[in-house]
Parts: sequence; structure tokens; C-alpha cells
Amino acid sequence: MACWLLGGAAEAALPSSAETTPAGTLRSEHVRSQALGQRRAVQVWLPPGYARAPERRYPVIYALHGLGGSDRDFFRLGHLGAHLRRAIADGTLAPVIVVAPDGDNGYWTDHAPRAGAPGARWGSFVAEDLVAWVDARYRTVPDRAHRALVGVSMGGYGALSLALTHPKVFGAAVSLSGALFVEVPSHRPVYREVWGDPPDPAWFARASPQALLASLPLDAPMPAIYLHVGKDDPLGFAEMAARAHRTLAAREVEHVYRVTPGGHTWSIWEAETPRWLAFVGAWLGREAAATPRPQPAPLP
Repeated sequence: MACWLLGGAAEAALPSSAETTPAGTLRSEHVRSQALGQRRAVQVWLPPGYARAPERRYPVIYALHGLGGSDRDFFRLGHLGAHLRRAIADGTLAPVIVVAPDGDNGYWTDHAPRAGAPGARWGSFVAEDLVAWVDARYRTVPDRAHRALVGVSMGGYGALSLALTHPKVFGAAVSLSGALFVEVPSHRPVYREVWGDPPDPAWFARASPQALLASLPLDAPMPAIYLHVGKDDPLGFAEMAARAHRTLAAREVEHVYRVTPGGHTWSIWEAETPRWLAFVGAWLGREAAATPRPQPAPLP
């Protein structure tokens, strides 16, 4: 067990809403979700040179915002585009595509049924609809070894939950101040919307990172995991991250766990960006390199 405790098919026409800078191209698009029955906004960041290398395929990082946030947060508040440019330029990260969807306040998970009707399927939106849309529209390497998730707060819950419940889709998860609840929460209306009113502990456990980390068979596919939290987090998320770390360490699951000064803000999440990008950069494609597999045919 290694645990690192570290200090401190062809593309459619391009959309009209796009901003190209030396840091890459950021496109504002919409994807139709069968799982949700609606269109959702999504930001797609393409690395410099994407348009000039039509034969090249790229890994994908899916970035999940927090409660009350939007698809724009990672780029407007976390300045992710600039960090990506630097990481690619200095060689710590191979060129990647980054996809940041708008998940409303759905906690990136399928909601508990209500009155006999299925709940909103936010987890299925990402793992099924969004991934399929991205792979069809952009030049991706369409396997788990080339897909990672990162999320802040609510998105940190979603990143771990989706990676653990869809191990054939995602291979790495970065949780920044993740809302890694130990028991089903019900003290806010949004939680009752997600996990039932009254809350349904069994429904919660089926996608809870804490429950899954403790109960998954040791031979089950496990994502590469990166946990980060501020030691002064006012929401109690530091202890939640510590509990997840203790579970992983006890089960001898390789992971990164970092606690740094600060609370529950974009300032600490942005400060952590170079480190988690290096982690993702070191991981992406590692599994595929160890196990030779047929390469996807080049796009026409």
C-alpha cells in the first residue's frame, strides 16, 4: 500500500460561442441529456494546437462544480485554463480536454424515487449522456484509463461517487473539500430532494463514497484517488476527508491525502490545482500503457 501524505466519430460543426487564447479554447455548448430529459450547459476546454492536429486523440478531465455553482466556475473562479496551459507547457500534464457541465444542485447522483416516480438522474447524465456526447463530438481516447474526474465540495462528492459506481467509465477521481457525508444528510431541502424525504439511508449508501470505500471488495476496480481539504473547513468536511483517508489506508488502497490551511473557498482549491493536475498527469494512460490494447482508428 502506498499512501502519499504530502505537505502544505467525426466532429460536428464547432459552436459559435468560443474564446480562443494562448491558454486554449473554451467553448460554451449545450448537451441534450436523455437521463434528465433536458439540455444542460457545458464548458469544453481544448488545448492549444487541438485544431492543428486532426490525427491526435486526447484524455478528458470532467470538472464538477459545487452547490450553487455552475459550469463556468472552474474557469472563472479557479482560473483553470491558465493552470492547464502552464502544466502542459512544463510537461507535468499531457494535452487534455476538460469538460465542465452544469449540474444544478443535483449532487451529481441519481435521486431517490418520489411517490413511485424515478428521481432526477444526475449521475446518469454525466456517466452516460455526457461521456457519450464528448466521445462522439471530440477526439478523445474513449476508455477509463484516459478519463478523470475532479470536483469541489458537492462536486468532490460527485467525483468520487461516479468513479466508484462507474469503474469502467472513469479511472481517477480528485475530491477537493468533498461533501463526503458519513450518514444521509437531511438538514437542508437540497439533501431531502436528493436522498428522499424522509431520507432513505439505503438509497444514499448505494452511491455514497464513504460507504463504497468501506464495502467494495478489495479486488474491485478502484480509481486513483486524490483527497484534499482545508483544515479550517467550517462545514466539517475536513473530518469527512480524514475518515475517507483512514478507510483507504486501513484497506491499503493507494491514494493521496492532503490537508492545507484554509476554509471552504476557491482560493484553496485554486492553490491546489498544480498538484492535482500533476497527479492526474502522472496517472492518465498509466493503466493503458501497462496493458497493451488496440488503438482507436483515426477520424476521417
